[in-house]
Amino acid sequence: MTTMTNQTSPSTSESPKPTADESPASRRHLVEWAILRALLGTVRHARSTRLDALIGDVAWYTLPSRRTVAIENVERSLASRGVTRRDARRIAHASFRHFGRTLGEALRLSTVEPVVRWRHPDALQQIVATNQPAIILSGHLG
Repeated sequence: MTTMTNQTSPSTSESPKPTADESPASRRHLVEWAILRALLGTVRHARSTRLDALIGDVAWYTLPSRRTVAIENVERSLASRGVTRRDARRIAHASFRHFGRTLGEALRLSTVEPVVRWRHPDALQQIVATNQPAIILSGHLG
């Protein structure tokens, strides 16, 4: 069994960077990713949640077709509970804000110093080397 300790160690991994194929949409997504990563990667966590939620708000107000789909999905999924249109809008808007926070956290992930390190990293390397499926469990530390 591989054990982990609660010690800090320098980060050696970079966040994966998307690659662009030849389509204009892929290039646009790459540019959007780079801009968000640059903006959010420099913000301290204490101030980031408000900024991240703001990104969700911007998406809510600038993507009306996505907003409509989200509201309709909430109405459909909660119809049996008698959700009103107003409640569906509130829930959908909250989901956009939550997505903004999740996106911001993901983009800042590579800037966070790890608080856990493997005592026996070779054990994981041996498992990966078998090229077989594996289930790796970890405690949630935060």
